[in-house]
Amino acid sequence: MTSSGTVITFYSYKGGTGRTMALANVGALLSNWGYRVLCLDWDLEAPGLHLYFERWSQAFNAQGLVEFIDARDDDWRNYVTEVWFPGAPISLHFIPAGRFDETYVQRMQGLDWPLLYEKYDLGSRLESLREEWKEEYDFVLIDSRTGVTDIGGICTIQMPDQLVLLFTANHQSLGGTLEVAKRAAEQRNHLPFDRAGLSCVPVPSRFEGLVEMDLKKEWLDIFADRLEPLYRAWADQEVFPRQLLDLVRIPYVAYWSFGEKMPVLDEGTKAPETIGFAIETLAALLAHRLAGTALLVRNRDEFVDTARQVNATETTLRLVQSAAAEDLHRVEISFEGQGTVRQSTTSIFPFLFSEDDQRDLRWYLEDYLQAPEEPAPRIAARVERRISEIGAELFNAIFNGRRRPPSLGDAPCAAQRDSCQDRD
Repeated sequence: MTSSGTVITFYSYKGGTGRTMALANVGALLSNWGYRVLCLDWDLEAPGLHLYFERWSQAFNAQGLVEFIDARDDDWRNYVTEVWFPGAPISLHFIPAGRFDETYVQRMQGLDWPLLYEKYDLGSRLESLREEWKEEYDFVLIDSRTGVTDIGGICTIQMPDQLVLLFTANHQSLGGTLEVAKRAAEQRNHLPFDRAGLSCVPVPSRFEGLVEMDLKKEWLDIFADRLEPLYRAWADQEVFPRQLLDLVRIPYVAYWSFGEKMPVLDEGTKAPETIGFAIETLAALLAHRLAGTALLVRNRDEFVDTARQVNATETTLRLVQSAAAEDLHRVEISFEGQGTVRQSTTSIFPFLFSEDDQRDLRWYLEDYLQAPEEPAPRIAARVERRISEIGAELFNAIFNGRRRPPSLGDAPCAAQRDSCQDRD
């Protein structure tokens, strides 16, 4: 994983694609996998992302993007709500559209976007926010307004590294989606900021694939033909658009069209042809930064498992011991990995390892383990008991005799307070 996060905008040219539900469920999966995730409801005219998250948040922030932009505040963290999904190792962070009271519409419509850009340099301000978010989070997911709007331009042109385009099986939706992707790529070249190319991820949604089999094949062929340039920009050379369409299309299931539900949590992701299964595939594709599509086509489950396991395989707890002074030991404890901010602290403490202990340990490692014959096992049992005692004494010294490791925000103290030095 790179040190810089990825900003991903979820966009649909027309409404009714399930865009917000897709974003909310992708965010939940990424958070459950241990990634640091920030979700923003930038659909200010028709906000709804908060309705998907409210079950798992004790208290929603009373303010959001409307208040943040209007106040020209510098600290966006004041507007964050924490969302804790069942079993997630870390919380998802969420900034809602705003404070939903009787004045919300008036305040939202009162935002003068041209004035904010020209007089208050909103463009540079958003650029600074973008860099802060990419540094602090692995993924920033933005729910964009439909159609062609000022807000949509911010979300599809200036902010994203990737654009997830949700559309349905009709020519209006498909044509509008392609036009937005083309315009975003062109206008992005005129930004006064450095930008890499914009990767677009087409996702057919509300796609009926169980009954109308002939129409299903016809529309998948249409999608594959017209969307090929978007897929070719990031898919592996040996992978065809039609193969990706079969894997990332989100099926239509009537039950999930009622209310604001989270199928990846409420139903799970195991069964093919379910919404949860498709969204899990999409989440894994985003987690891989659109790389490894050959593996996705060859073995979808392995591809998803790899996305889940990146956090575990790159998280490390280190204890580094060195001499601090005569008869004093220094141990640095650090914890770092994907989905975490590196934390460390240092303990300095006295610890005596006698010459007898050293001699016995050397014998145990160099002689006994090579030839464990009588009467050596009886002697080794005594040495093993002493090794266990030494381990307990070290644990006590490092962690101040507590049964669990201390918070890395609080330096662990040594067994003797006079010798404890906190070096966070």
